[in-house]
Amino acid sequence: MEKKAILLLSLLIILLLNSNSTNMSINHVQNSLKISGKSAIKLEIASAASNHIQIIGKTIVMNKTFVVNNTDYVEIINSTLDFSNLTTVSTLIENYGTLIINNSHIISNLNQSYAEVISSTGNLTVIKSTFQNKKLLVDFEKRNVTFIKAIYQSTHCINLHNNYFENYTSAVEIWSSNIEKIHNNTFVNCPFGISLFDTNNATIENNMFMNSCAVGISVKGELITIKNNYIYNNRNLLLTQSDLFGNPTQGIVVQGSSYIHVINNTIINTFKCIAIFNSNNTYVESNEIDTTGPKEGEIQAQSSNYLIFRNNIIKNQWDSIEIYNSRHLLIERNNIINGNT
Repeated sequence: MEKKAILLLSLLIILLLNSNSTNMSINHVQNSLKISGKSAIKLEIASAASNHIQIIGKTIVMNKTFVVNNTDYVEIINSTLDFSNLTTVSTLIENYGTLIINNSHIISNLNQSYAEVISSTGNLTVIKSTFQNKKLLVDFEKRNVTFIKAIYQSTHCINLHNNYFENYTSAVEIWSSNIEKIHNNTFVNCPFGISLFDTNNATIENNMFMNSCAVGISVKGELITIKNNYIYNNRNLLLTQSDLFGNPTQGIVVQGSSYIHVINNTIINTFKCIAIFNSNNTYVESNEIDTTGPKEGEIQAQSSNYLIFRNNIIKNQWDSIEIYNSRHLLIERNNIINGNT
C-alpha cells in the first residue's frame, strides 16, 4: 500500500512538472525573472515579481499598455508583441526604467492622433527590431493626417540601430536625451523620420528613408553629425503630397543649431534637400543631391552664419544653392550639374 501511494505521488509530481513546462517557465536567479515559452503572460504580474525581467522567444497578444517602472530592467528578446487590438489607447509601452528590445517585432494598429508605441523617459535600447503600424493614417486626397509616433524619448539615454519602421507619421522623436549613435535603421512610409530637439553630441549615420515626404532628418541642438544617410522619395507621390505637412518635402533640416556636420548624404527627390535655419557653424560637405524628373529643390540657408558648403554634387535643382539673410559663408568646389547657380 505504501509503495502504491509513493508511486501515485511520483506520477502526480511528473504531471505537474510537465504541465508547467508546457505553458511557460519562470526562473528566479539573483533577483532576475526569465519568461520563456509560447503561452500568454500577464506582464503586470511578472513586473511585480522582480526588477529584472526577460521575455525571450515569445509571441504575445497584448490587451493593455505595458508599463516598465522606474526600478525595472526589462529585456524583450526574439519576441513578438502584438498590440493590434489596442487601437485607441494613447501609449502602448511606457518606459520609466530601462527597456531593451532586441531582435523583436512590435505590431501596432493605432488610429488615434498623437498616440505612441513607446513613450520613454527612462533608458531605451532598440536593436535589430521591427515596428509596423497596420497602415499609414494619412489621407492625401482628403488632406487628413493622424499623427502616430513609433518612439518618443525624453531625457536619459537612447540607442537605436539596425531597426525597421513602417507606417508611422513620425517614426523617432527625441527630446533632451543622450544619444551615442542612431545608425543602420530603415524608415518606410514615415513622413517624419528622425527628429531631434534640444539634443547634443549625437550621430545619425547610415540610415535609409523611403518616402519620408515631410522631413527625413530634422535636428535642433549642438555638435550633431549627420552622415552617410540615404533619403529617397517617389517623385510622383511627392508632387501630390509635398504641402500636406505645412512645408514642401525636406530632406535634412537644421534649425536653431550650432556645430552641425552634414556629410556624405544622398538625397533624391525632395524640394528643400538640405535646409539650414537660424543656425551657426554648420558644415555641409560631400553630399549628393539629385532629382529623377524636372528640376526641383536646393540647398538653402536662412538667417544663419558661419556656414561652409563644400564639395557637394547638386544635380537637376532649380536654384542649386539659395542664401537668405546669412553672413560669413564659404561656398567652394561644389559640382552643379544641369541646374541654376
